[in-house]
Amino acid sequence: MIEHIETHTDRKHLQSCIELAQKGDRAVFPNPFVGAVLARGEQLLAQGYHIKYGSDHAEVEALRAFGNEETVPPDATLYVNLEPCCHHGKTPPCTELIIQRGIRRVVIGALDPNPIVGGKGVQYLRSNGVDVIEAADPSPFRILNCRFYTFHQLRRPYVILKWAETADGFLARSDNTSRWISSESSRDLVHKWRNEEASILVGTKTVMIDNPQLTVRGRQSTLVPPLRIVLDRSGVISRAARVFDDSAPTMVITEVEDLKVFPQHVKVVKVSSLDDIKGVLNVLRDQGIISVIIEGGSLLLQSFLQSGYWDEIRRFKCPLEFKAGIPAPLLINLPASQHNTEKKFGCREQLYIDRKDGEGIDLCQTLVNPTTLNFLGGES
Repeated sequence: MIEHIETHTDRKHLQSCIELAQKGDRAVFPNPFVGAVLARGEQLLAQGYHIKYGSDHAEVEALRAFGNEETVPPDATLYVNLEPCCHHGKTPPCTELIIQRGIRRVVIGALDPNPIVGGKGVQYLRSNGVDVIEAADPSPFRILNCRFYTFHQLRRPYVILKWAETADGFLARSDNTSRWISSESSRDLVHKWRNEEASILVGTKTVMIDNPQLTVRGRQSTLVPPLRIVLDRSGVISRAARVFDDSAPTMVITEVEDLKVFPQHVKVVKVSSLDDIKGVLNVLRDQGIISVIIEGGSLLLQSFLQSGYWDEIRRFKCPLEFKAGIPAPLLINLPASQHNTEKKFGCREQLYIDRKDGEGIDLCQTLVNPTTLNFLGGES
């Protein structure tokens, strides 16, 4: 049994763990964001965070910062936003190091959802005389690692749906001549979002009409680009499409047997039906993809909405009006678990972005699936 008793000092240091963990970026995937603090009462002794996949965990970084040869005070506490691991993976178990360094009290934000750990780290520490305290409210720590919890407990990637629509509710003109609805500043924000996720997914029509490169550009550029995923049911997309260039790895998911003639950096995965959204997400999970941002057209976005397999909507509502065109996805008539009304979606944030073109502002809304809020422990 894990104790749920924490002091004001404990909560303060756990908050510091969250802030440290947030210094990590996509380089940690498929690992979680983790920060660790070694403290003696209010006194901060050392801290650290997980920097990238395969590198030392946050607990190791914090204890190294304290000094590998230094004796940890017997009344010191180690704070970690996630349960310490107890298995040999890319690195040795953190639980063994904690015991070796003589730490007698550990406070964690939440249990690790990975079944390899899943409470075993706490059990191991307690069986070796370590006092382990879990935060009374684990939801902030689960939300921090929403991708990690979704991947391990729901067995799928964390799914973000992104689109821009006009004030009168259209994604594009009927003839697809309207390439940009959102402003340049809004598109810069999209590149920031891309840089935060493991993959970017589009459908056949988006590639054939827009020919996007689907990379991270500008000041948000990264040396390790997210995986580009293309759904191509019949294998009709030209091999000259920019999404197949060598600026980033690409995966094609298709219904065609032996789809070939691709460069080495393009992987092809066959599925029985692209209409099976859960099946597509199973493919991504099997590839170790912890999150995906969907940037497809109206049909693809609506299919994810209808399936219920989505976690966030990031929607730009722009001041332009088309009067007619391709309608934006509708947030009505969705599964009952999603409350069937836009007003009941959890709105995490709203941003007002100056278009700088004399056309007014873009309203950027982040809406959260009520099912996701309940799963992570947030409030709807």
